[in-house]
Amino acid sequence: KTKEINSFLSRKMIGSTDGAQRSHVGLNFMLLNARSIVGKIDNVMMALNDKDIDIAAICETWLTDKCCPTTATIKKYGYSVYHNFRQDQRGGGTALIYKATMPLVPLRNPIKVNSFEYILASLKTG
Repeated sequence: KTKEINSFLSRKMIGSTDGAQRSHVGLNFMLLNARSIVGKIDNVMMALNDKDIDIAAICETWLTDKCCPTTATIKKYGYSVYHNFRQDQRGGGTALIYKATMPLVPLRNPIKVNSFEYILASLKTG
């Protein structure tokens, strides 16, 4: 797995002010309070692609178990999604949208809390 993540990181490129491309090792991360990604998923995905975001943490996704077109759009852009949606009421929800080539492993949320929502994952490096 270390080889996988090192290979992924070694392919990252970053632009400079003079227009040249230079190697860059690291991850590009984004946090977004979407207040529903359902109606704006194409805009969200274009922003992720434009900024070469590897992992985006999204809160207030408003996803449900019936959001197949939204998850299909995410996959169309070469990303995967791991999300927790509210089962008992509208709104809320958290998600991680990440490049499908990343060795990201969803983890089970061990603690149920009523005051906030969270999502856990591990980026396997070895």
